[in-house]
Amino acid sequence: MISICRDFSVVAAALCREASIPARARCGFATYFEEGKCIDHWVLEYWNEEQEKWIMVDAQLDALQQKALKLPFDPLDISEDYFITGPRAWLMCREGKCNPELFGIFEWWGYDYLRCNLILDANSLLKVPMQPWDSWKGYKSLPIEEWTANDYKAMDELSVLALNVDNNFDAVYKYVQANDKIKVPEDLNEVINTLE
Repeated sequence: MISICRDFSVVAAALCREASIPARARCGFATYFEEGKCIDHWVLEYWNEEQEKWIMVDAQLDALQQKALKLPFDPLDISEDYFITGPRAWLMCREGKCNPELFGIFEWWGYDYLRCNLILDANSLLKVPMQPWDSWKGYKSLPIEEWTANDYKAMDELSVLALNVDNNFDAVYKYVQANDKIKVPEDLNEVINTLE
């Protein structure tokens, strides 16, 4: 079976939940694939009861990949230096702390890709982890060149809420559900495969 990072993360989260371990799939950017770049990626986040915090795990990396990448960290405990969630990446760029053109994959870079991973991560936090190439009417498909200041403001607000999800899950849920440009359509027939 051919799978991508998103699939490894979603399945790992499901297995953790089956074992009564709180877990979620996170969409964002890894700094360990290409030097100086933040590459589109998904990881698992599970709740460590003993440490009372979320731990990030790269469920995709086997021993061969770990050796090839020469990882300077334990893939079972990834720090924020090595994986940047979609909401955090968006705000880092909006606040001028990072160059948005360093975030993406293949030929897709910048705010065009940052907004995709922000939206995917926010929906994944609500247990709707879509595929990276899934698109629907709204911010995920609206060309970034057509965005207004209000559109950017909506993404800024979503980022702040998503970063605070553990303290106020309801706020994230209500914000996403109230915005058809962000939430995944109830009718999945409205979701478009952008790879076709």
